[in-house]
Amino acid sequence: MASFVSSEGLEVPRLLGRVSGPRPGALLIAVGGIHGNEPAGVLAIQQVLGLLESRIPPVHGTFLGLAGNLAALAAGRRFLDRDLNRIWDDPPAGADAEAREREALERILRTELERHDGPALVIDCHTSSGPCPPFSLPWPGPGLALKVARTLGAPLITGFERHLEGLLLGWVTRHGYPAMAVELGAPVDEAAAVLAEALLRALGALGITGPAGPSRETLPGVPEGVPGELEVAHRHRIPPGASFTMLPGFATFDRVTAGQPLAHQNGELVRSPLDGWILLPKYQPEGEDGFFVATVPDRPPSHDRDGTIPGSRRRTPPGRAHPFRNTPRHRQ
Repeated sequence: MASFVSSEGLEVPRLLGRVSGPRPGALLIAVGGIHGNEPAGVLAIQQVLGLLESRIPPVHGTFLGLAGNLAALAAGRRFLDRDLNRIWDDPPAGADAEAREREALERILRTELERHDGPALVIDCHTSSGPCPPFSLPWPGPGLALKVARTLGAPLITGFERHLEGLLLGWVTRHGYPAMAVELGAPVDEAAAVLAEALLRALGALGITGPAGPSRETLPGVPEGVPGELEVAHRHRIPPGASFTMLPGFATFDRVTAGQPLAHQNGELVRSPLDGWILLPKYQPEGEDGFFVATVPDRPPSHDRDGTIPGSRRRTPPGRAHPFRNTPRHRQ
């Protein structure tokens, strides 16, 4: 199986590890490093695997850890040819580095999801280029992602799906499984520790190491005064070839006002189009997302559809085959 060599000189494989308990239960798949300049997710998964392998706490179900973009992780770059987290809507043409990475990652995800007969959740672990307290991003689809996100002790952000295409989360939910991301911006070791704590809380919420209810403590780094749930209302997309520079000093969850200068693009000021909270200001050379602005939603997220953990997998409509394999145990 493919692997990359970490900055410590250790060889890291695609399959970071698997821990299964003696009794069947839910499956949590964690993906780290789908962007190669975000190794903290890989380190967090390795930390959780180490705890579970020691059976502290006991495991009921399965935890599986995957490394995303091995070639970009080895190079320490966001991507080599194109963003691996923007090419999941359709199989990419060509045979560049990210097309090969997507094919390998898709193959193992399909295999693991279709063989598991029970609740399943995919969590994509990310870090940002600027200061960023932790937040969760449940993707619309089976309601389990939203339920787990609400147990993590971090702000919950919805609405990214209206502004971004080609994400791994969208591919997972289109195939009938819940998916979410956890993101923060901090030094690698600190970010890894917070991501590991988020994964442990998710494992508890799924009953793999639980049961556990919503955490009474926020994840480290969550500032006071940030609403528990926000919705993305604006994305500043950087046109191809444009010169873009964020003004210094912005961090995720900073309050911004309509008309406030946020960046320069092609020599002109870019201003916030509305009052809200800035998300993911771009302080790295690669990527096409300059920043996002979020607001308090008018109503709670509407994609909480499936009610309970045992019903986490989306029901397949009558007469329609299961998205991965048409076998009796997958017909619902």
